[in-house]
Amino acid sequence: MADNFQRASYDASKLISVDVVVKVVATLLLAFYARRLDAESFALIPLYEMLGSFSIIVCGLGIPTNLVRCIPAALERSREETQRLTTTGFRLVVGSSVLSSLAIFFLSRPISQLISGSMETEHLVRIMLLGFPAIAAIRVGANILWATSRFGTMAMMQLTRVMGNLICAGLLLIMGLEGLIIGLVLRDWITASATLWSIRDLFLGFTVRAYPARQLIRESAAYYVEGFVMYFRTEGDKWVVASYLGAAPLGIYYIAQRISFILSAVFQATDKVMAIAVLKNRDDKKVVGAMISKLLVMLSQTAIPGIFLVMGLTPAFITILAGEGAYQGATIPAIILLIANLIAFMRQPLGRGVFGLNSPKARLKLSFAESVVLVVALLVLTPLMSTVGVATARVIGGLASTLLAFRIASSKTSIIYPLREIAISLAGSIAMASILLWWQQLFPTFYLLPVGVVMGIVVFLGINLALNRKAFMGTLQMIRPNRKT
Repeated sequence: MADNFQRASYDASKLISVDVVVKVVATLLLAFYARRLDAESFALIPLYEMLGSFSIIVCGLGIPTNLVRCIPAALERSREETQRLTTTGFRLVVGSSVLSSLAIFFLSRPISQLISGSMETEHLVRIMLLGFPAIAAIRVGANILWATSRFGTMAMMQLTRVMGNLICAGLLLIMGLEGLIIGLVLRDWITASATLWSIRDLFLGFTVRAYPARQLIRESAAYYVEGFVMYFRTEGDKWVVASYLGAAPLGIYYIAQRISFILSAVFQATDKVMAIAVLKNRDDKKVVGAMISKLLVMLSQTAIPGIFLVMGLTPAFITILAGEGAYQGATIPAIILLIANLIAFMRQPLGRGVFGLNSPKARLKLSFAESVVLVVALLVLTPLMSTVGVATARVIGGLASTLLAFRIASSKTSIIYPLREIAISLAGSIAMASILLWWQQLFPTFYLLPVGVVMGIVVFLGINLALNRKAFMGTLQMIRPNRKT
């Protein structure tokens, strides 16, 4: 079990390193866009992501998620079965994405009116549709790479996509807003082509007998329903901002999400690796329980201080990202979203336990519960608190999901939740973030910021080493690179 955990940690570290670089570069490009576009025009960038993600949910039929669950076991049985499975899944998802794009084409006018209050952006929405089949190909291809543990190739696909963002920046300078949208579409087609090439050994083409389509759709049905639920979990807050508050607040909220977006690189990479590790050991519930318990200790010593350090630096990050001006209203929502991000980190091992040890219905139950709480919180808090209310609703929904995930996962295996380690790490981290926020209020200059950072880190280390030395030093040993792997 120790070897499995060490290898999973090593795979995660490789994926994290590239993913962080990719998202930092993407965020720097967004800083460039934010300085050249007003908030309403900037809102078209999240709109493209929102519509693209929705097209995947509609056309995906739950297949991308089901592939992650089925491919590892299929590889153990037969490579031919794996090839048939991936071929059918790819054909179904990408083919149906064309139909979903046509459906959204007829909704381009009301979508434009919803976002901008006019029909001036209708032609831009229609340009966006050209990228949706590419987005579908990227999604299903990425899930195939994930299911086959090709984490190095996944990292290369991420680098390909971020390099494609340079096209967006160039076309923005040459053609303005329309050039930016065309650039986004071209970027996704380049990435889709590279993704398809990377899985060519598992893709049999269109002339051979593939996996029965009806059977695959039927097996994926639970994930299809879950997909709509999870879409609202991930994108619903932005739709609420666009519907209730308008385009400019959507642009501000999108800026507020960028810090959490970078940190999500760590979350997503660890999540992908641990999901496969759990699936490979799903028959031994004791091993899975021990892996989850060990990961919870590791997260208490890494995720908590890391996120609170970033939280303390949020005012500086927002200024660097978007400048001093219209986007300064993003600071408080960004801090609250980081709290939601922390909750997601601590829920991650539990969620993987639910995914690996239970039927798809258990995961659907978890997603549905969080979505219901999130919907209620959004509807109540958004009119009262604007974007701050939207971010707060994220925290409330995450807490509800974490409690339910712990209950479901604990019913299948023995999990030790490190409450003492979490409490001590949390106390030191809050002290560190408070010092940083106070320091930036006292000395609003970047030149003295490193002094505040050092002070905050010293306070955290003092508290943690005095009260929590065993867990902290054990975590350092656990994440130290192992040359044998």
